[in-house]
Amino acid sequence: DVALKLPERRKMGGGGKSARDERVLPTQVRVS
Repeated sequence: DVALKLPERRKMGGGGKSARDERVLPTQVRVS
């Protein structure tokens, strides 16, 4: 799975996907 995630991040532009993950994490924390 990690190997698949790495190329996905490169396609999204590296920081693009990370930024989305960071936004999703705090959102879940607030909901919980």
